[in-house]
Amino acid sequence: MINQALPQVTIERTLAQLRWRPADFDEATLLRRIAEYPAYWLLLHDGEPLLAPDDRDRRLAAVFTSESARDACLAEPGLAPAGAKVKRCDGRELFTRLRQRHYDGIVFNCMGPDRPLAFVPELLTRLQPFADAPRDRHVTTAAERIDFDSLAADAYPRQQPGERVIVDALWRATFALDEWFVVTARSAQRKPFIQRDNDGYPSAFLFTDASRAARFVQLNMLRMARGSDAIAPPIAPATVIAWSREQSFPVHVERLHFNFGNPGWFSPSDNLARLYDHLNAPPALRVLSPDTSRGQTGV
Repeated sequence: MINQALPQVTIERTLAQLRWRPADFDEATLLRRIAEYPAYWLLLHDGEPLLAPDDRDRRLAAVFTSESARDACLAEPGLAPAGAKVKRCDGRELFTRLRQRHYDGIVFNCMGPDRPLAFVPELLTRLQPFADAPRDRHVTTAAERIDFDSLAADAYPRQQPGERVIVDALWRATFALDEWFVVTARSAQRKPFIQRDNDGYPSAFLFTDASRAARFVQLNMLRMARGSDAIAPPIAPATVIAWSREQSFPVHVERLHFNFGNPGWFSPSDNLARLYDHLNAPPALRVLSPDTSRGQTGV
């Protein structure tokens, strides 16, 4: 069971990632989450969305990500005109509506309680392909509910290990999943795809959910030995841990990269089982060791 203290994917966290740390995250993932969020709120007056207050008289669309943020604006004296109506809408409806008007920017939660986040109007252009996409993607897996992007960025800032408790949280979440997805050849043997990483180590690539793995394969146009296409089938974490424990990988591999480039993290192949044992040992038996620090980020 995944530790409920782990960062969950929230729209407020996603917006903050896009606003303040865009280089640390996969932009398409963030934009997709924003476009697919089902519960935005607007305040309407005469059918027009309320504008956020601005000391430069710019037209800033006021958008709210929760009822509490909406009510904070309603409670501010003189801000919401009498007769303002509330409207709940999903991301596709919201951003289609906003594209039909001219705004100088968009402000999410202009009166709190979360920190207000302002964006330039070009955000609507960047969101358009995701808002126009078919409504057939639903966040259902445990991996998609855990904010692995934030965990990885916080655990390994600037590609160096951060606070041990955050590093451990990332690896615990990784080990708690029922399945990983490994890039392999489409052939019957389905051996892990091996490529030397930026440091020259033969590396295998695993992902916490199928969509990340599929994007990796697509973006890299991977073709395996003898021209066979790459795929990313699920694999039981216990299988990979056993390979690490027994050093019985079906191919020669020295590093195991997770969520490569999303941001990602890795472990030396011979260390994964030791790291798993360390994190699952009773607290009294855990000692400060180099195991966790040997997992690093990959780019």
